[in-house]
Amino acid sequence: MDDLDRLGALSEGYSGADVKLCCREANMSAMRRVIDGKAPAELVQMRAEGTLSNVMVGVEDFMEAIKSTKKSVAVSNSYELFEKKFGSV
Repeated sequence: MDDLDRLGALSEGYSGADVKLCCREANMSAMRRVIDGKAPAELVQMRAEGTLSNVMVGVEDFMEAIKSTKKSVAVSNSYELFEKKFGSV
């Protein structure tokens, strides 16, 4: 199973908004890793050099993001329960 398949399996049932949140969190995780422990002057220099524009988001960042975010399937599950109880329209 490749990385995309693993990420897809781990995010099963995520809504589009959930996936967007995971992507945002993965991006922030990668950025935190790059700037952690840097002095403000170092960050200014990194920005001037373009280093902060080229932060690579890795699979590990997405794995951590998926672990830290909850899927919003509760709404979806309530529709499934309603359909089982009352049938479809």
